[in-house]
Amino acid sequence: MTSPPRKQILLLHGNRQTGQLLLGRMDRFRRRLAKEGFDLIAPDAPFLHPEHEFLRMWWDRHNDAYEGIHQSIQLLQQIWQEQHFVGMIGFSQGARFVELLLRWHFQNPESSGFAGLQFGIMIAGYDAPLPTNWCLSTNHQQLVQIPTLHVMGLHDELVPPEKSRKAATYFYNPQFLEHEGGHHVPVQSPRVTAYVKFIQYALQQATTRMETNLKDDALRTSLPDPEIAEMQRDELEALQAIFPEEFIIPNGNPQYPITFQIALPKTEEGWWPPHPIALEFTFPPQYPTECRPIMNLIHNNNVMEFSSIQKERCMQAMHHACQLEEGMPCVMSCVYAVKELFESNELAAATHPIAIDDTANDHQHDETHIEGNTANVFLSACSAERKQACIDEGLEIAEKVLQNAANDIDSNMGKKGGQYRLTLGLVGKPSAGKSTFFNAATGFARQRGDKESSLGGATMAPHPFTTIDANIGYCLVPAPVGSCPEEDYTGDQTIGCTHGRDSQGRRLIPVLLKDVAGLVPGAYKGRGRGNKFLNDLTDAHVLIHILDASGTSDEGGNALGEDFDTGSNGASHPLHDLEWIRKELIEWVYSNVIQKWESILRKGKTKLSDMFSGYGQTEGVTAAVIGEVESFMTVSTGQAYSFDDLSKWDSGDLHRLVSAFLGVRFPVVLALNKMDLPSSKENIREVQEALPIHGAHIGVPLSANQEMIFVKSSIERVLVRDSAPATLLEANSPPLGVWQCLHEAVFLANPILVFPVSDFSTLSPLPGLRKIAIEDSSLPSPGMISCLISSGGKAPTHWNAEDQLYRSAASGISLRDVIVMKPGSSVEDLFFVLKRLGAFGGEFVRAEGIYAIGDPPKQVPKGRMLAKDIRIIKIMTNKKASWQ
Repeated sequence: MTSPPRKQILLLHGNRQTGQLLLGRMDRFRRRLAKEGFDLIAPDAPFLHPEHEFLRMWWDRHNDAYEGIHQSIQLLQQIWQEQHFVGMIGFSQGARFVELLLRWHFQNPESSGFAGLQFGIMIAGYDAPLPTNWCLSTNHQQLVQIPTLHVMGLHDELVPPEKSRKAATYFYNPQFLEHEGGHHVPVQSPRVTAYVKFIQYALQQATTRMETNLKDDALRTSLPDPEIAEMQRDELEALQAIFPEEFIIPNGNPQYPITFQIALPKTEEGWWPPHPIALEFTFPPQYPTECRPIMNLIHNNNVMEFSSIQKERCMQAMHHACQLEEGMPCVMSCVYAVKELFESNELAAATHPIAIDDTANDHQHDETHIEGNTANVFLSACSAERKQACIDEGLEIAEKVLQNAANDIDSNMGKKGGQYRLTLGLVGKPSAGKSTFFNAATGFARQRGDKESSLGGATMAPHPFTTIDANIGYCLVPAPVGSCPEEDYTGDQTIGCTHGRDSQGRRLIPVLLKDVAGLVPGAYKGRGRGNKFLNDLTDAHVLIHILDASGTSDEGGNALGEDFDTGSNGASHPLHDLEWIRKELIEWVYSNVIQKWESILRKGKTKLSDMFSGYGQTEGVTAAVIGEVESFMTVSTGQAYSFDDLSKWDSGDLHRLVSAFLGVRFPVVLALNKMDLPSSKENIREVQEALPIHGAHIGVPLSANQEMIFVKSSIERVLVRDSAPATLLEANSPPLGVWQCLHEAVFLANPILVFPVSDFSTLSPLPGLRKIAIEDSSLPSPGMISCLISSGGKAPTHWNAEDQLYRSAASGISLRDVIVMKPGSSVEDLFFVLKRLGAFGGEFVRAEGIYAIGDPPKQVPKGRMLAKDIRIIKIMTNKKASWQ
């Protein structure tokens, strides 16, 4: 049996080097390639360096003329045609040559003389003005769609990393490999493995990617088939709905091939050029199933206002968005990819081309060195079965960490005390009902100061990506059971409440609710604007996962036909949604950590812990998770002191840690939405029987739409004086399911509710807090108060129904105010919170507290941790406030 023919890779040396000199110093790489069936061919450049007898260069640069470059190209073309070459590798000047040849070949694939060129590796490559004596186009619309790997030394003084990254901007989806060394070729085993893996990947992918591009003339002579034409029209209608003012069809009427523009209006965030920017798209006949749209960026800015570099970065962002949406409509993702570039301020630093120092243009000392650092920068892969097993183990570890924290109140896992600004995050796939839930919970995000006659609130529509930027508003949540003293009180004192009570008489507390856009599979890679939406969740304390219990939409939120299987094995079943969305969260954190794995290996456990502290979590919580994971690995896998040698980890070990961390960081409550639909009943039963599962313990059935209509009707009766018919209130449910879901979420956050008073006999509120009780932005609006009363609840203490305003109430009100504190807060923390709120001045002198109304007060030291056995507190200071 004959072995397959060997393939050749062209290796181009740097300035003042030779092919054999570079090849000798890359011997480890050469030998590894030989085992894989590749030969490195390293020719000498045709020109001797003027300062050396035998060292060579590919050209002699004078200003922007590359003297000798044509002879070098002809030499390489002749060598290329003699053997079976598949790719190029270059170092320094050789890397610059590889970049130019790749760009030339992509623009002239039939006549470049480098047929079969499928990848390029550029080590210490750099960008510079194009040769004036070579007709390389600067106006080619598309980025070069040939796979490239860009290798750069973080301490390279001749070619700093930013210059290598600048050279990468001409390529579509460039890959990067950083090392800690200087201006040399890293050839340790991990780096050599990276080179080989990239070459194997490039050979598999390059041909397929190139075939997806269509010629412009084919666009003008063919029409899409009816099914694709309908998909294009549907996307066009959705874009017109999402961008009503920004959408432009230059011809007035859409004709095949469809061409249109979407303007990008300036926002206050980030950096924008002075003149407008618009994105232009043309739909080829095979879009979106077999190819991508043809894209361009239109503007009237001069080069000083908006450079070609900035335009290329925008084009690169659009191509990357298309890649993530392969086979699907992708225009909206392209628009938001470019919009985020401007708003993130990333383009501001690239206003002008990065200058290359003429004295270092061709790097006159391109000598190759070998790094001494041999750290393993790669995390070993594992099977899908092992990864899933490790994720499940992580959930078990999280349960143990949470249980330990509940049993050890004094430790509270090192949490920092202070006022608890509770934030709940809504997650779920598109069209699951998150925005409807948000509007029902927040009263369309209308707080006390709202006076407009319109409803406002989060946009709701039965199609994916109705929500783009996160919606944030206050919602009213029933306090956790057992946290309020009045629950057991039967006396005749009038117990107040700043924010009102629900139909069960439970005190309502204000909590921030954040509605982020729907997640789609691949969100952690950026698909569907996923990274932005995932990052929006970092300040949430508990997640409410809105599940479409009916199973009538796919993973992307698109409605399914009547014949679609919604059984427990179907892709639309809520258990399936719960599983893949949790995996998205895991892979989001995992991918963020793995990007820094080389640094983590160098710095060890401390750096790994720091990576997890960036998700709004304290060092104490992170340490508790790491400690429990380490104990588990010691007992279950025999890996004693496993965090002391992270180089032995595989991806399963890291997935276990991430899963455990997320189980502690983001407790989950399920909102089993659309319970009013026929297919929901059985699905809800199956979900509740499966609990706990995938990090969720509680599932609350509800119909967010019916409850939202009740809230909307209540608000409209106030806004437009009883214009909403009472039948709407009678026909729909109060937001009891929504409130119960919020209630369960707040319970998981484990807040400490404290009731400050000025006197234990009357339990009178602190006068210094009166302003908060009548002016705070979290107070419910008139419409939301109408909803409370319509559902059987009570209005806030200071609400005057006749005037529809908050006013000072009569005296004799007890326990009006509640301060929500973090677990682990002390009496001293409460003192500082109350002082900041204007309750009193001076310094702490003494504090007394009681558990139940009527108990005798007892002194509590300022270092005492707040707990549910001391709920009512009086603090004395050495200075009176203005009200005292």
